[in-house]
Amino acid sequence: MKLFKFFKSRTKFDKIIIEMNRNKSNILDLSSLGLTVIPRVVFKQKHIKQLFLNGNRLSKISSDIELLTKLETLDISDNELKYFPLEILRLSNLKRLDIGNNNIKNLPKEIKNFKKIKILNLTNNLIEEIPEELNNLTKLKSNRTEIEWRKGLNLRGNNLNIPDEVFYNEPQELIEFILEIQKEKNKSRPWRECKLIVIGSGSVGKTSLIKRLTENDYDPNETITEGIEIKNWSLIKDGYKVHLHIWDFGGQEIMHATHKYFMTKRSVYLLVVNPRSDDRYGDSEIDYWLKLISSYAPNTPVIIAINKIDIHKSDYGKGALKDKFPCIIDFVETSCITSEGVEILKELILKSLYKIKELENVLPASYFKIKEKLELTNRDFIKYYEYRELCKSVDKDITETGMNVLVQLLNDVGIMLNIRENKGIEDTQVLNPEWITHAVYSIINNNKLKENNGIIRENDVSKILDNIKYPTSKERNFILETMEYFELCYKVPDTKDKYLVPGSFPKDKPINFKWNHEELLRFQYHYDVLPSSIISRFMVKNHMHIKKNMYWRSGVVLEIENTSNLIIADSVEKKIFIEIAGYGNKRSVLYHIRQEFDKIHHTIAKLNIKQFIPIVRNQIAALVDYDLLILMESKQKDVVFIAEFGEDVSIRSLLEGVEERYEKKSLKRLISINKFKEVFSILNNLFKDDNNLVMQLSRYNAINSKIITGEIDDINTEQNKIRAALLNFIDENIYDD
Repeated sequence: MKLFKFFKSRTKFDKIIIEMNRNKSNILDLSSLGLTVIPRVVFKQKHIKQLFLNGNRLSKISSDIELLTKLETLDISDNELKYFPLEILRLSNLKRLDIGNNNIKNLPKEIKNFKKIKILNLTNNLIEEIPEELNNLTKLKSNRTEIEWRKGLNLRGNNLNIPDEVFYNEPQELIEFILEIQKEKNKSRPWRECKLIVIGSGSVGKTSLIKRLTENDYDPNETITEGIEIKNWSLIKDGYKVHLHIWDFGGQEIMHATHKYFMTKRSVYLLVVNPRSDDRYGDSEIDYWLKLISSYAPNTPVIIAINKIDIHKSDYGKGALKDKFPCIIDFVETSCITSEGVEILKELILKSLYKIKELENVLPASYFKIKEKLELTNRDFIKYYEYRELCKSVDKDITETGMNVLVQLLNDVGIMLNIRENKGIEDTQVLNPEWITHAVYSIINNNKLKENNGIIRENDVSKILDNIKYPTSKERNFILETMEYFELCYKVPDTKDKYLVPGSFPKDKPINFKWNHEELLRFQYHYDVLPSSIISRFMVKNHMHIKKNMYWRSGVVLEIENTSNLIIADSVEKKIFIEIAGYGNKRSVLYHIRQEFDKIHHTIAKLNIKQFIPIVRNQIAALVDYDLLILMESKQKDVVFIAEFGEDVSIRSLLEGVEERYEKKSLKRLISINKFKEVFSILNNLFKDDNNLVMQLSRYNAINSKIITGEIDDINTEQNKIRAALLNFIDENIYDD
């Protein structure tokens, strides 16, 4: 049998060599052939520029490889190499080396000889240290690409024990950081801190459970948590202490939109549910919370505590939930009154800590001194430049990368709130997260806000907030800006200090609300779980279009381009209804509205959504599955059978009904996923003799070849040039009938 496999493999190998030479190709692909040595005939192919040997069983590389003097790309990943092959260092023209998924422990100092190397992939080896000579590889490409094999230097999956964030830095910054750790090796130690995030609906007993867990105490008159309460706790794991920063989230639904800024990795999640609590999400409360966690902190361990079992029995489909959400460590039934299940809960938290590999990330001693100094400042917030100065005062040699990594770590474990995505407030680092969460909760839950139908002014904020903690307009404006960043409120256009908070809008529709239900363009979203934050965030994002006084807690009327748009969220039916009336381009407006919802949907992972087109004929209504239409269209189907009508209906007519410029949309959809060849094929049938189109096709083929060979440094820029030219061509030449 082995002999048969050898000849079969050899036959395939010979065919590849023959085919390559017949086509005069400079690419030789010998991947996944089961090779234990490189056949000698390979070294006679001196013209090749790309050699792929990945997925074989090579344990060493022959010195004859230096004969391939023109080699620019070498892929020897997924083999059995234990040592970095010095033989390949003589390949003076090598620009891309992929040697990932092997068993290499050390990198040689001679690696500095790779003068032209642009891409060096070393993922998933056993490397514990890197040589200083890596600094000599000055031509390494940027690491700021989403495509793993295009990163200039990839060291993920080794035994370096450094924070994951570091790998996003540029090659030189990454090298600098690792060398800094190695230099301080004797003084470095693991970062053994994480968050314990306790979430769940209101009144399920989260705070009482934390008190019983950490203090073995119970207060029957425990007050409701407003905002986030933070306390410190520790457990002994393998003989050493792990510090946990417990974040107790209040259960107010309006604040769920803020969770994505606090729910970080390096965390254990404790979801507390009550078998008889008023389930805001029907039977899917656990499902809702698990999706929220999966969205903001995927793959983090989750423990589900079914609380108050001394009062109520529990009945959950635990097995089905575990199958659906592998992040679940286990379920535990607890009682804060009797202490039942609390010791089991403690054991489960300890078990969860083994899932957080970041606990063993090693950092220099100076980083811990910086953390301690920050904690002792006794300030609620500082500017980023002050943070930098503090870092330099402790360690004058700390790098910019090191400071960025440290601030992100402090954010993840709950010591600092780091908001750096928003240009207006990114300069402020919150050292006391409770300072900001208490302010936000105080504003949102204030009766004046509700009495004013969700309207608040800066002057109102000064009366709501504690003048000692928030003494000047500077602090209060920062709170309002942060609420805008959290998509909890928006500043009313053309006003100086007026803000609207959708979560505090009145529940009832305006009394003078009237809506013409004739000649409407309709669309619907159906959810398995509908978070209230979706409609709230939609209002914030589109506040500039809201018709005067036409808003309430679950609905809004927008005026866009001579159209009136009614958007309603029904939390009971778990649906969002969109109806568009008016004389403007309704399809164009619907496209805009759907884009806005799509952006919000993308921020909530595992959210199951179905899209429907409602149509009415002769007073008979039907819902047509939009996604099914798109699928059928891609399979070149022309009609869909609609049972309510008892007949086939044109797919094209249905899609044209909701999509502006249907032909454009189809082509632009293909362009957005880089299916340029399909676009050219369609356009060539329409414009066979167009020179501009022929030129773009030629450019595409040339660029595609350079992408494969690694000759182009910035793929996105080149592809965007083609994309822009094609989109311009489509807009100028394709019109509605």
